[in-house]
Amino acid sequence: MNEVFVSILKTSKAIQDFLKQYLREYGLSTTEFAVLEVLYEHGKQTVHQIAGNVYLATGSMTYVIDKLVEKGYVMRSDCKEDRRVVHVEMATEGQRLMNDLYPSYKNAIDVLFEEVTESEMNSTISALGKIELKTK
Repeated sequence: MNEVFVSILKTSKAIQDFLKQYLREYGLSTTEFAVLEVLYEHGKQTVHQIAGNVYLATGSMTYVIDKLVEKGYVMRSDCKEDRRVVHVEMATEGQRLMNDLYPSYKNAIDVLFEEVTESEMNSTISALGKIELKTK
């Protein structure tokens, strides 16, 4: 079991390092990209919804969103129905960035997995899902 655990850790680190290197040319952190990806795929979201999708505490999310607002990639707006709720949506510049970045990102991920068969992917997803359930 230890070999499997170490292999998962090494692979996870390699993928994270690859993603960090890839995003560096766009001036984004992996967390900033994760937020932009959620907004790109799902549109306007609350801070709470984004935090749930990127597995980050809402408090930490405020810092990341502040950075993206400073860069001109996202905009905040208050919810008229509930003053405690803040919506975040993609700004024009963020949309432009993701229109450029996202297709090449998806292609880079495809290249990472090109040697892995569909059956291997399904088995991996199943096995990792079982491990994830044990951690909750």
